[in-house]
Amino acid sequence: MKKYYLEAFKQALKCNGNDFEYQPYSEEDKDYNSFLFKYKESTYRADSLDDLHHQAEIYLTTESAMYVSPYIISDIMENVHIEIEFYEKLHTIISKEEKLELNYTLGLYNATKEGFWDILYRLTHSELYAKAINTATKMYDLNCLKIEFVELLIENGENELSVNRDGLFEEIEIIDSESNEQYFYVYDTDNLFD
Repeated sequence: MKKYYLEAFKQALKCNGNDFEYQPYSEEDKDYNSFLFKYKESTYRADSLDDLHHQAEIYLTTESAMYVSPYIISDIMENVHIEIEFYEKLHTIISKEEKLELNYTLGLYNATKEGFWDILYRLTHSELYAKAINTATKMYDLNCLKIEFVELLIENGENELSVNRDGLFEEIEIIDSESNEQYFYVYDTDNLFD
């Protein structure tokens, strides 16, 4: 499988195998096959479509949700914030301080009619935002959410994955040895390269 990541990177950056260094993205998480690349003093990452689905599940179900763009969340969970069940579940896991933050957010939302998730993200950008996403995720089919999440990541890769404004984001199709299409996504990142 590694050879497909290497080939995707070479195609995206139009370079040969002697021009860059690479390493696995994560040694701990065996579900990730992603690779980091160092090329011309910049760091890049290559993910397969499966890697992006794994990443989506982590973002939707863990504290890492605090790093997800409110644009993505408001698109895939657009009306959950108007359901009483959402607040009933969320109130059982948040602190008194977070309840106050949530009430303040709801007050601003009702007064301005701006996006709920955007206001929550801008005001709290904390564990409350992550807990709200994790709670909302439980009200949907996780597989459907992951598919929508990944579609938005790919559609807006320059903004959602690339760390630089107008940075690199390339979708590369590789045909494997059994003539199956494999999709890879190569983008610039601020991950550290050892």
